[in-house]
Amino acid sequence: MLGLFSLGFLTRRCTKLGAYCGIASCVIFTAWATFTGPLKVDIGFNYTMHPAMLALWTQLVLFGVGYAVSVLIPDRRAKTKGLTIYDRHSVQFEDAS
Repeated sequence: MLGLFSLGFLTRRCTKLGAYCGIASCVIFTAWATFTGPLKVDIGFNYTMHPAMLALWTQLVLFGVGYAVSVLIPDRRAKTKGLTIYDRHSVQFEDAS
């Protein structure tokens, strides 16, 4: 969830396709790392790091793949004004009083 939140909140180029590809790659990476790491299934190229590092790597994979896909395949129809941290000063809020 942190990688997906970061992708949407910290970048201006995030697209729906980029988020979906990031989620899919995260699921594939998690399955590979779980089966070859803690479950000890040998496929030749195994996850050898400590299992606690899996949480960090999955978020980085989601963010990296999602951002790369968003840059390579942009969505011109997306309306992202005011949704990222970079646009927070451009949004005018109504006074509630």
